Amino acid sequence: MSATHFRDSYLAEIECLKAKTHLIREVITLLIEDERQANNGIREYIEQAYRLLYSQIKKDWTYVKPEDRERALNEAEL
Repeated sequence: MSATHFRDSYLAEIECLKAKTHLIREVITLLIEDERQANNGIREYIEQAYRLLYSQIKKDWTYVKPEDRERALNEAEL
């Protein structure tokens, strides 16, 4: 137990486990951020759809060409 090769290999294993733990935490953090961005995109899309549906119910809705849709939505929000 007091031999240097045991101590060195033990310290190397500890460093390896620390590096693996750090890597896994970084990957999980990136996955969480990616999931958050995807969820925000879906939420924004659903909110726009509900705004359009509500405006159609109130009879304020008019047809907008697909290429002008984003501009029209931004103007409607103002």
